[in-house]
Formats: sequence, structure tokens, C-alpha cells
Amino acid sequence: MGLGADVRNRLAELGRETVALVERYLSSTADRPALEAAAAALGRRYAALLREAGVTLTDAVAAFAYFRRGMDEAVRTYAGAHGLPTDVAAGLWERVAVLEDHLLVALTGGYDDSSRMPAVSGAAGGPGDRESTDHART
Repeated sequence: MGLGADVRNRLAELGRETVALVERYLSSTADRPALEAAAAALGRRYAALLREAGVTLTDAVAAFAYFRRGMDEAVRTYAGAHGLPTDVAAGLWERVAVLEDHLLVALTGGYDDSSRMPAVSGAAGGPGDRESTDHART
């Protein structure tokens, strides 16, 4: 992707906002529904910026997958550095994955030419429903 400096700077800012959102989401006092809605809003902002820059949906999802691997590795590193038990580390990873799912669904929805946006409320079949997400992959 040959993105201009302005687009790269705007993407970097969205990345910083995403990391800050993840940090707030992992807090024990987090308002998860509000932060999941914020993740969806970020996903739509990513989509608008990337579409404006001429980035295809495939490339946008590939970039997200790369970013997601980095976030997953950061959670593993954090858990290891703090000596967290495996079940606690798995819980952190699961919470981050749910938030990332909300962002990804909204990002891909932002490429949908119709006015319909996918649900991100965590209702059955939504990104907060890990079972339905797993079935969608099979």
C-alpha cells in the first residue's frame, strides 16, 4: 500500500486510540458495552480513511490481521512479564479478542456499499458471541 504521509499519520493516530481503548477495556472497572461501541466507531473511522485512500477491503483486513497479531503478542508479553496464571492470561486475550472483533466487523461494514451496518452489540451472532464467530470461520 503506497499511502501518503497524511494517511499514515492519521492511521498512526487511530492506532494510538485503539491501543488506549484496549487498555481501558482491560480495566476491571471498564464499561465494556460503551467501549465496544467505541471500538465499532474506530472501525468505521478506519474504513472511511482507508476507502478514501483507495485501500481495498482485502488489504484493509490484511492490515488489521497484522495489527491484531501484534496486539495478541502484547497481551502474551504482558501476561508473562507479570507472572499471570494461564487462566487469567486467557481471560485477557479473550477480552481483547472481543474488542478487536467489534472493530473488525465495523471496519468491514464500512466497506459495505449498502446503508446497513452490522450489529456490534454482542447479541447472538454478533462479534461478542465467540461461539457464533467460531462457527462463521468453519
